[in-house]
Amino acid sequence: MVRSRLRPLVLLLSVLLPMVVLVPPAGADRPTAVAAVPPPAVAEFPPETPNNDLPVPFAWGVGDHGQIGDGTQQQRPAPVMSIGGGKLAGKEISDISVGNGHTCAAAEGAAYCWGWNSYGELGTEDAVPSSSAPIRVGGLLTGRTVTEVSAGDSNTCAVADGAAYCWGSNDFGQLGDGSQKDSPVPVAVSTEGPLGSRWVTAISVYGTHVCAVASGRAYCWGRNESGQLGSLVAEKSVLPVAVDTSGVLAGKSVQAITTGAAHTCVVAEGAAYCWGRNIEGQLGTGNYQQAALPHAVYTIGALHGLTVKSIDAGRDNTCVVAGTGTTRRAYCWGFGEDGALGDNNVNTVNQPVSVTSLGKLGTKDVDSVTIDEKGGCVIATGLGYCWGDPDLTGRLGMGQLGSSMIPVPVFSAALLSGRTMTSIDTGAQTSAAIAVTTPSFGDVGLKQPFVDDITWLAGTGTAAGYADGTFHPTSAIDRQAMMAFLFRFANPGQPDPECTGDTRVFDDVGADNVFCGVIEWAADRSITLITPNKLFAPAAAVTRGVMATWIRRTEHPGLPDAVCGAGPRLFADVTAATPFCGNIEWLGRTGITTGYPNKTFRTAHGVRRDSMAAFFHRWGTIN
Repeated sequence: MVRSRLRPLVLLLSVLLPMVVLVPPAGADRPTAVAAVPPPAVAEFPPETPNNDLPVPFAWGVGDHGQIGDGTQQQRPAPVMSIGGGKLAGKEISDISVGNGHTCAAAEGAAYCWGWNSYGELGTEDAVPSSSAPIRVGGLLTGRTVTEVSAGDSNTCAVADGAAYCWGSNDFGQLGDGSQKDSPVPVAVSTEGPLGSRWVTAISVYGTHVCAVASGRAYCWGRNESGQLGSLVAEKSVLPVAVDTSGVLAGKSVQAITTGAAHTCVVAEGAAYCWGRNIEGQLGTGNYQQAALPHAVYTIGALHGLTVKSIDAGRDNTCVVAGTGTTRRAYCWGFGEDGALGDNNVNTVNQPVSVTSLGKLGTKDVDSVTIDEKGGCVIATGLGYCWGDPDLTGRLGMGQLGSSMIPVPVFSAALLSGRTMTSIDTGAQTSAAIAVTTPSFGDVGLKQPFVDDITWLAGTGTAAGYADGTFHPTSAIDRQAMMAFLFRFANPGQPDPECTGDTRVFDDVGADNVFCGVIEWAADRSITLITPNKLFAPAAAVTRGVMATWIRRTEHPGLPDAVCGAGPRLFADVTAATPFCGNIEWLGRTGITTGYPNKTFRTAHGVRRDSMAAFFHRWGTIN
């Protein structure tokens, strides 16, 4: 997730309140805070930022319809920039998605697509058969802020201002507008029925059905011949229906969703659940039985005791990133011919298997995984690794045509040299990624306990550090700065909002406070509540309990705070009477927090900038 260059952005102006807390053992969450006076405010990504310092889209593989986006229709066995025609030059890319012959990206609040356009999947009224250069999607998206985009076989969907929009083919109602009429421009997904006007946070399209997450619940529409909508409805639904929550999803909030050709999967509170077609074992339930309602992915084997961080579905297979503590590995299941699962095998399996540690991927911690019918890719320590590709399309990006049953590095000696990958997606013939110039800080060495987390946070553009090139990892973070980080993390590619009107939400936050806009954004979204005394305490240190609550409210806007269950507690010092108990336990169940070795959470302790980076890094893996 990235920052916008539209205007200077400010980081950490206030003098942080001095605190003294005990230093926990190395490797824990380490919420220690020290008395510190930060240097002067610094603008992030100002207008003079060089283009090579911004997040840039790359693609490789088959380009016969222009889906590489480099202005040609050539096959590319190594990554090239997807800025053909200059439409994306100098723009910050925050999301990218590969479909079946076309590719789309979100950049500075707008959607852009390129490649095949036989069904209107590029979102333009111009009847062009294809485009090798990015085209800005207009229509209903004009003037709205696009935060996520998903490209499918013959249609595309996006999230803008918390609502869902789709365009392209619609033979099974997959545009969700109540019709079966194709549309070359975006149409609004209907708010009739259970979806209503709930705030949409994620969307996924692959074949002829689409699913979204809104206020912590899953909703689907389109084709349902295999039960992929997760609801006992007819063979299709032209309007969104709610995924069943009477079974394994009862009482759980959904963080992430993904669709295959005829199956759907979600991550809910650290576990994976799937439903739909299962002829290749793509549901991961240990059998090959189709399921019209959600079922838990098999956890007795490879996933036993692990927290699922993220998930991605291919045509007939599925992968997750899962782990314990800070250890994260990739696991896959389903169609596995020609090494599609990355496990150095050619078997189709109905329960998770580990992507092999053979080769250069080794045991590196994995940040994200993507899969399609003939192979997948991961990002580990900022580098891309791919496997599969029996058709020799160049989808592995290794600089030459070839296939591999184990992950091989994406070629990074040329255009990707000195860059960190922050996002990756793959299709049957093409892969795409977002990469940013690798950040570094003078006071963050290789031995710093959270160096990978800090590098990742900076690579997403959420934090740029100070003007003198430092990050100040051991400084406490105050409430106003935390709000800025939350906004930038939740609104990739957008400038910090400005205060509007003459009336302030909080009496102690004036219009002259550079964080005024993000603080009022948080109040408007009920991330922070307006107390009777109308005070925010912008310079006060953020405690771990408050941070847990703010993260959950940002992840699930509009949902009430989580409630502590009746079962055993995750943390020894968090009881049902502890403020924010439910939100803290949600943070633990999703894997965003690991707690301390002695099983405590320490809710009243302050948050340091380095541990904040770790929390955000783990949070980022579930989105």
